Amino acid sequence: PATIAVHTVANMMWSIVPFGLLSPGKMISGSIACPRAAAIAMPFQRTPPEITRKLAPTSSGKGKGNASKKEIDEIWLAFEKAYGSREAALEASRKNSQVLLPFITSAATITGANAALIGLFGKQGALDIIKKNPGVLACDPKTLAKTSKVDIENSLIFNQS
Repeated sequence: PATIAVHTVANMMWSIVPFGLLSPGKMISGSIACPRAAAIAMPFQRTPPEITRKLAPTSSGKGKGNASKKEIDEIWLAFEKAYGSREAALEASRKNSQVLLPFITSAATITGANAALIGLFGKQGALDIIKKNPGVLACDPKTLAKTSKVDIENSLIFNQS
């Protein structure tokens, strides 16, 4: 049987995920599995301290107490993966950090909303949209996938004014 290896080295996390083992977006020890490749190995740095400081005192998305480190790490990882780099994700988080609040969103919502945007606009088009309005990543993925491209583009104009 196939196995999943997750290793933590210093401040980096390496994940190897065999093909077809998990559904897209399945969480494994703070990593999001990607079953589309035969095997991948990617480094993921922990949540930046500035993000942890902003989110740690916020309410959990689970309805009880403050957000856990695990919950914050999962949300950040999904957000960073959507932007493709830590620098781009940090820039976007400074524009709109509400999209990272655990009581507003989850890693699954961010991943699903990004997938919906990619389905509508392609990878580069989705990236252009989330750079202009990071808040789109907090939208319900099923609703977003049914929203017209024009309506999504119009929300960008409204957001920038």
